[in-house]
Amino acid sequence: LDIDWKINRSGQLRLNAFSHSADEYSSYLDNTQRNGAGITYQKEFGTWGEFLRNLFSSKKKREEREAAKLGVKQEQKKVSIHE
Repeated sequence: LDIDWKINRSGQLRLNAFSHSADEYSSYLDNTQRNGAGITYQKEFGTWGEFLRNLFSSKKKREEREAAKLGVKQEQKKVSIHE
């Protein structure tokens, strides 16, 4: 049994629970089960550099970088509209 439940809408934060037999050779009669639960966070990155910058930079710098990216994208849209 594996349960994967999305905690937030984006699916980046999830609750996982499982119940498995101890190994692939044990039968359902010997009652050897492994059970567990956990929380996972998943985010995709385009490059290893982006991953490392996100891993080792502060939250404030990450937010500033995202704001700068959005500003550049908005400027590109304005330029393409005016051309």
